[in-house]
Amino acid sequence: MDGKIFFNSDGKVIMRNGKVWFFKQCPCECEPKVLASKVVNGSSESKRCWDLRGYQDREIGTPFNRWRLIEVSDPRTCGGVLYNEGDIDECGKLVGLPDEFCSRYSYDGYMEIQQGCYDYDNSRWVWPCPENSSRRYS
Repeated sequence: MDGKIFFNSDGKVIMRNGKVWFFKQCPCECEPKVLASKVVNGSSESKRCWDLRGYQDREIGTPFNRWRLIEVSDPRTCGGVLYNEGDIDECGKLVGLPDEFCSRYSYDGYMEIQQGCYDYDNSRWVWPCPENSSRRYS
């Protein structure tokens, strides 16, 4: 096996779906963050669709965590409308990320691809919020 077993701060083995995993790097070294952002608007030809193919490569996210495509509000809040989500594989690839996202709505939609990190101490996913991410809309 090419990996190690890691422990959380309580000394418990880090597991996924009830199974022990061997990780190349500690999955607890993940930072919830915005990987990409874009304003879309269905009534504007130039802003209708967001080409996501540039985010389908390896080393985009932190391995063994999650990604989501979400519309956040302006000013930015922690929640939003979820459009898609998936795993980040062992190579940092966003598994299942579509080729593009197109808006059907005639208002500015503040879209983000976010990386969520699993909090092994509290058994929950943590996503970026305004206090720990910067806005980079194009």
